Amino acid sequence: MIRTGQSVNISNKEHAMIGNNNNAAAVIYLHCDGAGSSARGAHTIAPASDNPYCSSIYSASYSVSSRLAQNVISSYCAKTGIKNRGVSYRNDLSGLNWSEVPAIYIEMGFITNATEDQLLNDNAFQTKCAQGIADGINTYF
Repeated sequence: MIRTGQSVNISNKEHAMIGNNNNAAAVIYLHCDGAGSSARGAHTIAPASDNPYCSSIYSASYSVSSRLAQNVISSYCAKTGIKNRGVSYRNDLSGLNWSEVPAIYIEMGFITNATEDQLLNDNAFQTKCAQGIADGINTYF
């Protein structure tokens, strides 16, 4: 766990370097999405196949990051009941681009959706979120 409070001044590159320097088996960024008030669901993000920044680890990282992303989103949605929006593949996220180990983002729900925002602020639901992510990680390993 890198952040334990709200006033942390650390870049996405620095986040990635912590995983790299500690030989992490995986790095998972926890996020909440934002869009219109009717948007709902969760998804994971993994490096795109044409990612120009981490091509040296693409063959190893992409396939394992993709599998990690698929396992985490499936388990997360099964545990929480949040709509599964699947896996997105991108090459414009510095946290992924600087990573030398498998890395994904999980967008845990939409804070612009009143229902999901309330759920994401509920302690019991947060426990379900953590368990769903942990189950996905366990499946991955």
